[in-house]
Amino acid sequence: MFKPAEGGYFEEYIGKSGALNRLVLYLQVVKRPDYNSIRVEYCDERLFLAASRLGEGAEEQAAAATAGCSANCWTA
Repeated sequence: MFKPAEGGYFEEYIGKSGALNRLVLYLQVVKRPDYNSIRVEYCDERLFLAASRLGEGAEEQAAAATAGCSANCWTA
């Protein structure tokens, strides 16, 4: 859905009482032009599949997991 934008990223270190408590990372992103818009619709007759993954290639792995389930779960 998104891709990295031109430019770098920003790090914000948040400390309290002399200790580092949190690091906030701001990534500059733009919408991918080849990605369709997402719509949310209510319909009782539909089954929705969702998958989540972490790390490098996570978006592709999650998409493959849902595509594999849809190919194996339904018969035409």
